[in-house]
Amino acid sequence: MTALGAKYADELIAYLRTKQLPKLLIIGHTDHDGSDSYNLALSRRRADAVRSFLMTRGYGPDRITTIGKGYHEPIRLENAESFDDDQIKQLLRRVEVQIVR
Repeated sequence: MTALGAKYADELIAYLRTKQLPKLLIIGHTDHDGSDSYNLALSRRRADAVRSFLMTRGYGPDRITTIGKGYHEPIRLENAESFDDDQIKQLLRRVEVQIVR
């Protein structure tokens, strides 16, 4: 996880504490480079890295589920022509956190 990612994760923890630490679904994504099997494994590792980070901040492992989507759910960009290929790939490489109700 990058320093910026850790900063955002700490902000997420602060917010989640105000919500009594709800259950989370963490979803990892990749860009289109690489094979499907590689991207699926990489997306799972991304989600697991965020899970591990949240656990070091006191979030219970029983409250976090992780999955990897690989490149199967790319982000939809408005004005995609405003971005070059490298910028688009960076946006595709992401982790989403959803609160499970």
